Amino acid sequence: MENIELVKDQLLKIDGVLEANIWQKHGKNRIYLEFPKLNGGKNWNGGKAGTCFYDLDLSQISYKKDWAGARTRDNSMEIIERINKELFE
Repeated sequence: MENIELVKDQLLKIDGVLEANIWQKHGKNRIYLEFPKLNGGKNWNGGKAGTCFYDLDLSQISYKKDWAGARTRDNSMEIIERINKELFE
């Protein structure tokens, strides 16, 4: 298994990743990612761009479709694409 701290550090180096927070509970190992929020007010969508995390156990990015607007979604998908290229290729 990959070192979760090392993966977190790699994720934080990718353009567009604002924060990376480790979550390890119930046998799951995830790094939740925060991206820029480009739509809506400060507290709209709970104050976050969307729910996105790197699942260390599956070695993949997962996300919910709870983006804070189309601009935020499109920008976040570009960041996810960069993550996939830089971490997995």
